[in-house]
Amino acid sequence: MNFWRPSASGSFKTLQAGELLLFKLHAPDNYISGGGFFTRFLQLPVSLAWEVFKEANGVLTLAAMRARIAHYRHKILGENEDPVIGCIMLAEPFFWSEDLWIPSPSDFKLNTVQGKGYDSETGVGRELWLAVSERLKVDSPENLQPGNHSLRT
Repeated sequence: MNFWRPSASGSFKTLQAGELLLFKLHAPDNYISGGGFFTRFLQLPVSLAWEVFKEANGVLTLAAMRARIAHYRHKILGENEDPVIGCIMLAEPFFWSEDLWIPSPSDFKLNTVQGKGYDSETGVGRELWLAVSERLKVDSPENLQPGNHSLRT
């Protein structure tokens, strides 16, 4: 799965391979709705990201992906333009039904877009880890093991 960024600027050094990344929905739906395991970050032309991941980019067509990139960049993309995007590649993504969504942690600021981290062994991070692991007991990805995890949203 490709959890892409519309811009190629910067990098993603927040997680190590195998660590858990959680999906927080945009406000007003302040919930965690699933996650996946970080594998790597690359900067790729959108055409290559589409060729490799297809619908695992979160859209049904390349045209829809290009339209979403244009929207986030606040810029019209030329017909032959093949912009480079940041690709956060995830393995074993999981998505919960709405009744299993986890409310955002109490210390999570509404304007935080990405990169909030928690220690899974203490405080809010432990509470979040317990809520995540409880939901994954039914259909747990093989890589999920108890212990010290970095949880990122």
